[in-house]
Amino acid sequence: AIGATTFPGWIFKPGKRNIRICNCSIRSIARCTKIPAPGLFPAATATFNLDTSVLSSIQVGKYAAVDLAGTLDLHGVTGLLSTKVLVQKASATRVVVQSIAPIIVRSVDHNLVAGVEALRAAVGIASVSGIAPVDFVLVFNAQ
Repeated sequence: AIGATTFPGWIFKPGKRNIRICNCSIRSIARCTKIPAPGLFPAATATFNLDTSVLSSIQVGKYAAVDLAGTLDLHGVTGLLSTKVLVQKASATRVVVQSIAPIIVRSVDHNLVAGVEALRAAVGIASVSGIAPVDFVLVFNAQ
């Protein structure tokens, strides 16, 4: 698991939420395991549709459970995502979005099976799961 990290993210265009995750965490893991970091796919991008009326309807200090649908572009492969999140208006200029249950990312869905096998071989263990649960807490500050 990777601890708290800051990634750039934006709420732009009515109803769109876009989170771009840089490759820095992947490179850190690669250095530790002596596996070359992927140079062709330096980021993962998750894009969700969020009705902006949800944001405007939540009072400061309150939250709402929201179903989100979107896409994940990872390793050059785009797949569908769905998740339930809590959206909290922490202040007039800050919104917090937190996963209620993890999003399950499967290596087979994003052409990452060879990378998982390389990790397993580099670490010298019998197996490495090709499934990763991803939880998140996102904090958006108005600018």
